[in-house]
Amino acid sequence: MSLRRPAILFVFIALFFGVVSIPVQAQQTSASVTASDATAIQIAEQFVLQNSGTVVLASYSATGTVSRYLGDTEESAPVTLQSMGFHQARLDSQFSSGTKSEVRGVDAQSTPTGQWTNEPGSHAVLFDNLYQGTNWFFPLLSSLGQFADSSLTFKLIGPETWNEVAALHVQVLQTISPATKKFPAVVIATNYYLDPQTYLLRGMAGTLRPDNGSPAEIAWEVRYSLYSKFQGVMVPTQIEEYLNGTRIRSIAISNVQINPSLAASAFQAQ
Repeated sequence: MSLRRPAILFVFIALFFGVVSIPVQAQQTSASVTASDATAIQIAEQFVLQNSGTVVLASYSATGTVSRYLGDTEESAPVTLQSMGFHQARLDSQFSSGTKSEVRGVDAQSTPTGQWTNEPGSHAVLFDNLYQGTNWFFPLLSSLGQFADSSLTFKLIGPETWNEVAALHVQVLQTISPATKKFPAVVIATNYYLDPQTYLLRGMAGTLRPDNGSPAEIAWEVRYSLYSKFQGVMVPTQIEEYLNGTRIRSIAISNVQINPSLAASAFQAQ
C-alpha cells in the first residue's frame, strides 16, 4: 500500500495517539480579551432560535456511520454520538480493529476532563484541547450556543467567503486562567461560520495540540451539511473533520434523538 500523504498521517497519529508533533502557526496565545460584540451575540441568539425554535436543548443522541482516512486507506464503522449539556460529549465507534471512544466531561469541581480509548489502551486528552469543540458533532450545544455565559467573549469577525460560500464569521474566545491551569493564561479561540440567510452552521475551526504535550499546534476544522429536522431541531447529517486542511474523518447521521435520558456516568473518564 502506498501512502501519498504521510505528513497528514503523522498529524492524525499525533492528535489521536500522542506520538508525533507537526509545527503549525500558533493561535492559542497569552492575551487579554475585551467585551463581547453585541452583533455577535445577536447572531448567536439567531443561530439557536432558527435551528431549535422553542425546543430547550439538554441532550442529544445519534447513530450512523463513521469513516476515517489514513493515507490512501478508508475504514468505516457504526458510530454512536451523545451530548449532555455544553460540556459533556461522547463518540463510540466499532471498527474491526476494536472499539474507539472519545469522552469529554467534567469532574466534581466542574473542571473539564477527557479520554481517548483505542483498544487495548487509553490516554487522557490534553487539557488545552478540552476547551476546543467539546460538542463538535452537535453544534447547538457548542460554545456558540452559550451566549449567556459571561466567561466567554463573542466577536464578529465579519461577513466573508469561507470554502467558497458566503458566511458570517463569529469567534468565541475563552480564557484559561492560572486558577484552572498551572501555566500562564491563554485564550482559546473557536471560529464559527454561519449561513447568513438560514443561520445554519457551515463550519467550526480552531487549533489543537498533540496529546503528547508538544507546543506545536494543528489546524482543526469541522464542516457541516445535509441538514434535516428532527423533533423540531435542525441537525447536520453530514459531518467532516479536517486536520491541516486534509479530511481525516466523516460521519453520516441516520437516527437522532433530541433530549434523550442519558447517564452522567457515561461522560466520565475511566
